[in-house]
Amino acid sequence: MKKGHIVWATFLVLLLSLSLLGSCAKRMKKEPAALPEEAIPAPAVESKPSEIPEDVKETWTVSPGKEEVPEVISIDELNRQKILMTVYFDFDKYDLRSDTIATLKENSRWLQEHSQYKILLEGHCDERGTIEYNLELGAKRANAVRNYLLNLGLNAVRFKIISYGEERPADPGHGEEAWAKNRRVEFVIEE
Repeated sequence: MKKGHIVWATFLVLLLSLSLLGSCAKRMKKEPAALPEEAIPAPAVESKPSEIPEDVKETWTVSPGKEEVPEVISIDELNRQKILMTVYFDFDKYDLRSDTIATLKENSRWLQEHSQYKILLEGHCDERGTIEYNLELGAKRANAVRNYLLNLGLNAVRFKIISYGEERPADPGHGEEAWAKNRRVEFVIEE
């Protein structure tokens, strides 16, 4: 055989052996076939409950079922639902009544738990009195509410005050029943 043929034959043998090695390497990397589910043994399960040390039992709790994800409610929806209750005042007064104080305590609990919100306190009056007088009285009512909430430990930065006087009645009537509903401070959640 000629020298050129030998070199050529050697080259072909090397080329064929490399291609065979490459295909063998590919077959070796192939993932093993998955076993059917029946063939996979189930993990062992204890038949009796595990022992919990006495000092841990008091603080350890298990909540059955799925964990509840808190529902996100828009600010508009919170205001529609009246999460923060309106407080009411006597005629020509801005003193806090006992029922007003009870409502403010309830509102302050929610405000402490939801410190991310800012609140607009809207002061309102009934239709009796001048526009200027009622605007001033509405502001005094809103300030009285704000000051009480600050005394309960809430941050002053969270509150803004506005007085609408008699301009936004809750009840458009012209008697004591309507006027009692109009002498109020409303809480409006802003952000």
